[in-house]
Amino acid sequence: MKRRATASSGAAGEKALANWASLGMRADGLDWPLSDATEWPDFSLWRRIGEVHLPHPAYLSQIHRFDIYEIDEDGITKVFAFGEMSPGGYAFYVPTDP
Repeated sequence: MKRRATASSGAAGEKALANWASLGMRADGLDWPLSDATEWPDFSLWRRIGEVHLPHPAYLSQIHRFDIYEIDEDGITKVFAFGEMSPGGYAFYVPTDP
């Protein structure tokens, strides 16, 4: 399964967000946004399934490439987009469509 959205500039960031919701920024390895865990799961458990172009959560006119991953947590497969916005600062998005 691959999810793909593209955006080029300005208002395009809002268009790309039509299928994704931001979970904000996280420091490297801290506060896993997909559950109540305080640390991120081992990266070897993440399965890359595609990529998407989405805006920086704080600066919607800045479009970045995010890798899309799946991970199994507590018997549930979760899909999310993940990208490094600055050294040690990562943004997370989750799909809004089923």
